Amino acid sequence: MTTIDLSRLHELLLAQNWQEADKETGRLIIRTLASPQNYISAEMFKNIPQIDKIDQLWTKYSDGRFGFSVQKEIYCDLGGKLDSDSNNNVWISFGNTVNWRNNDTWIRYDEITFDQSAVLGHLPVGFLCDDLWKLGEIRDDWIIGGGLGMHYLLAHPDL
Repeated sequence: MTTIDLSRLHELLLAQNWQEADKETGRLIIRTLASPQNYISAEMFKNIPQIDKIDQLWTKYSDGRFGFSVQKEIYCDLGGKLDSDSNNNVWISFGNTVNWRNNDTWIRYDEITFDQSAVLGHLPVGFLCDDLWKLGEIRDDWIIGGGLGMHYLLAHPDL
């Protein structure tokens, strides 16, 4: 299994630099999913190395408020099924629950709350910025989206 260097993510989370930790998480995930065809499948998400370690860092340094396992629990509690296609209504409910939506629309990255006052499951979110796949960096004006990517990630067997 491929290993990835989590030292920078660890340092950022230890310092509670939530925004940079979110961006680093996005970069780590995108790097592991990169393919010459720019095609990402559900199977690729199931093979993200050390996703459990990334999640453990997030949950540890946020006192259990943030992380993929926290998001997975919320998603499943709302009726999300991890062994089938993503349900758009559940995804919208999830977005509302974790405050990724406002007034029936998905928010921009610069509207994310990057501190401990954010609702349960609000972070991480950076890898859901669709253009990150192409450019490798997150811009503040990008809309949060990528429900299918999150659905695939939450179905990872190590979470």
